[in-house]
Amino acid sequence: MLHQFSSDGINQAMVFAFIHGLIQLTNAGHTEVEKGLSDPQNLITNFVKKMAE
Repeated sequence: MLHQFSSDGINQAMVFAFIHGLIQLTNAGHTEVEKGLSDPQNLITNFVKKMAE
């Protein structure tokens, strides 16, 4: 999936780190609405879209 929007290894590493961080936050129960973390899938989708711009 990462190769679809970027062949840049740095961008791919950033996306991987972002997704990994969201998984860790979700697993730890840190999905507070006020922090914008209530929908990890939406955050991932928006992050990947921004990286592709």
